[in-house]
Parts: sequence; structure tokens; C-alpha cells
Amino acid sequence: MKIADVDDAVECPDALAYLWKYFCEISMGLSSNGFGPALVTWEALTAWSAFMAVTLEPWEAKVLVTLGYKRALIDGEEQKKRGAPRGGHKNAHR
Repeated sequence: MKIADVDDAVECPDALAYLWKYFCEISMGLSSNGFGPALVTWEALTAWSAFMAVTLEPWEAKVLVTLGYKRALIDGEEQKKRGAPRGGHKNAHR
């Protein structure tokens, strides 16, 4: 996915705004291993769901994991533009 695709994307429908709110909450708690952007994993989603007492439908869970993947792709693209190695560390050892 290219950054231009995001700029041209339609706005989030009001009926799905709650999923964007969930995604933003989940994203705040993600950790990265330093080798790339943090991803929304099934395990992270399960932990967030249990902690927040939110029961997700399977399609909602899939949307949240997919949003995390798309965000990671965009983050990786932006890092390439800035010339940063994977993980964002400019002085990474090879």
C-alpha cells in the first residue's frame, strides 16, 4: 500500500468509528522487537480484549489485525523514505 493510497482513501464510516477507537487503544500498548514496526497480533488483541472486557466478533478482530498490518506497511514505507534501516535505528549494526 502506498502513502498516496491512504491520502485518497475514503473516510471511516460512522458505523465503524468504534473499531478505529479500539485500534488506537490497542496500538498504544503494542511493543516492537526493534526489527520493524509493532504489529497487532492475535495475542495482543486477545489480551487487550480481555483486559478491556470487550467481546469482539471474528470479523471485527480480523479488521483490527488488518489495520495493524496496513499501519506497519505505511510505517515501513516512511522509514525507507527517511533512509532509516528496518526498526528505525539509524545506527543499527549489521
